[in-house]
Amino acid sequence: MSNQFPPIRLFALGLVLMTSSANAATSWNLTDEEIAPLTGTVVDMRAEITGETTQTCGAGKHQLGIKTAEGKLIPVIKNAQPFFGASVELLPHCGKVVTLDGLYTGHSGYRVYVVQAVQTESATIKATTGVAQWAVNNGFDPAGKEARTWYRHDPRIKAAIAKDGVFGIGHEADEAWLKENAE
Repeated sequence: MSNQFPPIRLFALGLVLMTSSANAATSWNLTDEEIAPLTGTVVDMRAEITGETTQTCGAGKHQLGIKTAEGKLIPVIKNAQPFFGASVELLPHCGKVVTLDGLYTGHSGYRVYVVQAVQTESATIKATTGVAQWAVNNGFDPAGKEARTWYRHDPRIKAAIAKDGVFGIGHEADEAWLKENAE
């Protein structure tokens, strides 16, 4: 009896089929999550919506997104790090076609994208460069404690809290809520 595919070969083939994928994104168990690659041109969302012209994608101050070949505009809201947006990963590719590895999420029909890696013609870059860049820009060690909890040390966040309170509605409202909800 001829065994064209011995068990070890079938096992190996199964492993290859299970582990090989063009998409290496992982689930985050988000609402309406769909793991899928996204290919298109990196654009400044504000410029796309208003029709204004920009060569710099807002220089890091505007929401970035992907415009697909079909003309669909997808906001890319987050990278793969806690509480960090995607502009650090996308800005160097402004106006260029890239493929993002990540997932869609949304609510009530509104879909956004969370990027876990950026694939260019020459490389695949994990979407984890934001915190290290933040640390360098703010005088912290990229491997230090401050970088791991960057959101507690960011001068823009501290200034916003100092001005408008933790909830953004004023210090008196913060104090009243904290007093009412203290355990």
